[in-house]
Amino acid sequence: MLLSNFVVNYRTWFIYADSKTGYKPSYSRSGTTCVFSAGICKGFNARHRCQGRRGVGVGNLYNYYSSKDDLFCAVLAPIVSACYAMFDKHHGEYGQDVISMTQESYLLSAVADYMSILKENRTLLKILLFKAQGSSLENFKIEFTDKATVQVKTWFANNKLRHPDMNIEVSDFMIHLHTVWMFTMFEEIIMHRVTGDAMVRVVEEYIKFEINGWKHILNIE
Repeated sequence: MLLSNFVVNYRTWFIYADSKTGYKPSYSRSGTTCVFSAGICKGFNARHRCQGRRGVGVGNLYNYYSSKDDLFCAVLAPIVSACYAMFDKHHGEYGQDVISMTQESYLLSAVADYMSILKENRTLLKILLFKAQGSSLENFKIEFTDKATVQVKTWFANNKLRHPDMNIEVSDFMIHLHTVWMFTMFEEIIMHRVTGDAMVRVVEEYIKFEINGWKHILNIE
């Protein structure tokens, strides 16, 4: 049974009822009739319009979401998960070998991963980066960057075991800056409304710059 619909810049997030797990947000472009609607495109601190339909009380939704913040985080869960999944793919416990950075396939894969974040989740990314103040996600960039710094250091150490000549004497702050730089690129692309081929070019140039810089610092060929 369809219970809620979140309209965000012409895209719709539906929340379906499940007898075992409760309400779960999912993305859809269909025009299915809904019971609730709530606008969140203006961010966490904006006044949200939540209207019940077909005689179902709005308060019923909060039997499953304990607060406005809980509901907000549920709607943004896809972009939060996508960011961590992309980072794990490259630098997780089972991430790619550092030598893969020297291969053309790595560049193509990395560009595709970034484009997925920017194209498929652009609206949610905008809300997460610019409009999450006051929610438990307002420090997402800081928390992500801290976790990424630790994760990359571990990834360096694991690769050092396979590649003894690799240099891993890299400052924590250098790793930190490169993660921050990623979010800066995302923000600038969104603020300047960069789309299409221009966005692909920006992402590709950014990744090429990153790859060549890290190849030099890590002493890999």
